[in-house]
Amino acid sequence: MPLAKINGIDLYYEEHGQGAPVIFVHGGGGNHLSWWQQVPAFWKRYRVITLDLRGFGVSHNMNNQSGADILASDLLGLMDHLEVKKAYLVAQSLGGWAIWGAAEKAPERVIAMVMADTPGGVPVAATAQWAKETRERGGSVLDRAIAPRLAIERPDLAFLYRQIQGLNDRRPIDTKAPSPLADAHAKPPRTLTTWPIPTLFIVGEEDAITTAPFIEIVAKAVPGARLIKFAGAGHSVYFEKATEFNKIVLDFFSQVERGA
Repeated sequence: MPLAKINGIDLYYEEHGQGAPVIFVHGGGGNHLSWWQQVPAFWKRYRVITLDLRGFGVSHNMNNQSGADILASDLLGLMDHLEVKKAYLVAQSLGGWAIWGAAEKAPERVIAMVMADTPGGVPVAATAQWAKETRERGGSVLDRAIAPRLAIERPDLAFLYRQIQGLNDRRPIDTKAPSPLADAHAKPPRTLTTWPIPTLFIVGEEDAITTAPFIEIVAKAVPGARLIKFAGAGHSVYFEKATEFNKIVLDFFSQVERGA
């Protein structure tokens, strides 16, 4: 079992393929298995790396550190462990805080980034307001992680999503998964005058957690960022519309490589 000793925990990861590194970082309802539809689509051209964030899957959060900063630190630590100088970063939901934080800490190590259904740590007032409303609303956001129509149109995918999600519950009671909501509410907004990393935002038009209008605001706050909205998809575009998602991301990477 590939484990990396990082920041006091054993972080689980997997590698597939060869080429420029692409690191996929899952959301709060997932783990490394969430990317099963992306790995075979990307490993033909890239060195694909998936991981379990601390508190998810096999990566137990034994020292109970939480928050966006430790997620970013873990990601950079994994890159050091794997001797990855720079990589493409792709994240969904919670994973957005990990890759945005890593990009802020070490922008020279990020070739390009994809923020799917996530505001990440983008410092806009709308993010703080969203975090406040999410905390006040309560309940499980995981119940809204996929569009309701998926259970009707693709019950097999909806079932698999729940099975993958359920693996995160099989961890010791003294561990917990980090949440970025407190960080998002506490950090004051600021204006980004420049952003050195090619960035693509993706959002499902039926996203009930990070809504499309909200992500539009976030994307506009990042200089040079692009935004693509997916009709008929909820909070998990990568899972619900994998073929289309993969094509969009691969095309984006190709554009970055051509300098477009």
